[in-house]
Amino acid sequence: MKREPNPPMNSTSSLQPISLDVLREKYLKTGETSAEDLYRRVARALASVEAPDLREKYETLFLENLHAGAIGAGRIMSAAGTDIQATLINCFVQPVGDCIQGVDDEGFPGIYEALREAAETMRRGGGVGYDFSRIRPKGAQVKATASVASGPCSYMNVFDQSCSTVESAGARRGAQMGVLRIDHPDVHEFITAKRTPGRWNNFNVSVGVSDAFIEAVQQGQPWELVHRARPGAVAMAQGAYQRADGMWVYSTVQARALWDTIMKSAYDFAEPGILFLDHINEDNNLNYCEDIAATNPCGEQPLPSYGCCDLGPVILTRFVHHPFGFDGLPSFDFEAFEKVVALQVRALDNVLDVTFWPLPQQRDEAMAKRRIGVGFTGMGNTLAMLQLRYNAPEGRAMAARIADIDPTIIVHANRMFYNAETAPDVDLTQFDYVLDCIDTVSAKLLLICCCKKAGVPILCSMGAANKLDPTAFRVADIEKTTVDPLAKVIRLECRKRRLGKVKVVFSEEQTLPPLQEEIEEAPTAARRTVPASNAFVPAACGLVCGSEVVKDLLRKAGVYRGKK
Repeated sequence: MKREPNPPMNSTSSLQPISLDVLREKYLKTGETSAEDLYRRVARALASVEAPDLREKYETLFLENLHAGAIGAGRIMSAAGTDIQATLINCFVQPVGDCIQGVDDEGFPGIYEALREAAETMRRGGGVGYDFSRIRPKGAQVKATASVASGPCSYMNVFDQSCSTVESAGARRGAQMGVLRIDHPDVHEFITAKRTPGRWNNFNVSVGVSDAFIEAVQQGQPWELVHRARPGAVAMAQGAYQRADGMWVYSTVQARALWDTIMKSAYDFAEPGILFLDHINEDNNLNYCEDIAATNPCGEQPLPSYGCCDLGPVILTRFVHHPFGFDGLPSFDFEAFEKVVALQVRALDNVLDVTFWPLPQQRDEAMAKRRIGVGFTGMGNTLAMLQLRYNAPEGRAMAARIADIDPTIIVHANRMFYNAETAPDVDLTQFDYVLDCIDTVSAKLLLICCCKKAGVPILCSMGAANKLDPTAFRVADIEKTTVDPLAKVIRLECRKRRLGKVKVVFSEEQTLPPLQEEIEEAPTAARRTVPASNAFVPAACGLVCGSEVVKDLLRKAGVYRGKK
């Protein structure tokens, strides 16, 4: 195919040839010849919803932010500031109900109504994710027509063909994500569908997996494939039955065999993906008002029905000074990064007011929650430029600090066992406070001695094993501790060394001995029974320790307002 002649590009551009090709084909509009033209158009569009007296100010700020590395997702950069009725939202999630047209008995749009909504969304430039699990399985009864259902996979064929037919706004076709729950009776056909060449070329697919299924896999248990729709005569004859909760069990399979099918398919053709739906909904801070069953086509953003991907990444490499150690020590400019991110939040929030909404339900959902997503790109390159290994503690600490966007925190990760040999490697004088959570008595005593010598305050955590009462922890000098066997040992050793006062956190709860019938192997003289821990008890101890350190630092600064 013959290419249209390219407009002349800005001679000062440092972009690679392939980047210039993408810029021309997907983003530049009539009259635009450079990335600068693109940035100015986008900045002007996003500032247009500001108050009239603030528009010029924010147009300038948004333009500076684009140059600094805070860009918009593809649809923002392509359509913002144009006169076409295209969405600035990359992707949406849209519902599909269990009926042909209209809405089903729970208000979900019927299959062909959902298809119409999807077509409208895609022609305006948005991709769509769907959960097809509500559609009754193949062989289910269709009472109204005295027939049997063809199943969700057959209707996905229709959605796939529609996506290949409808041209999205701009230079791309639509994109789709299809999701089916792991307990749907047609899940095996869904998992293996792409083994047929050419099937679902316009779909990414993912299986919605529950915690119960993962547990069944781990324990080698059977797994029921269920749906609320009544099975047809053939399925009933093959043993389908109704559970006490009203769900119909179409068949029972081995969970591990189903998991193996997923793994083999993923190995052979890179799909399906896995969505851990229980965790997604537990982690969602809006779970009190929405349920998430699918993601956008890219899979990075779980969304409720009619939810949208209003995204914009920040290019991390722009904030590295002296990359690779040239002309100085490499460093990350957290102060500049924080300012850029804050302004990016405002820009993406403005997108929600600037964009054209394909469906009123999408607009209503966005206005109710104003969901945006500020991400970053180039983490691996950034760590390399900072001369940090991606898999090293220092690299992980830097990545976590960037993700938290807290320039006031400095993390130094040292993977070491504290003993007489390694102690000289740690300069305790650089710390305001030391919190000791070491299990080894010798290391704990050494750290106390070193802190006393360096004049650094220390708080020592005593034992938290074999306890049930998280409210029994107390803060006291080591000489005033009772009950705790570890505290007793440390107390005696501190006396021998004349270390003076040592603040500790200990429990006044008596240690619980294990029940004899629960001990698999009788302890010997050389081996004691390993103490057990209840997860909530050490956590409570840690909170007490952390709060006491904070209070001591506030007391030292003279700003503590709590009880003495």
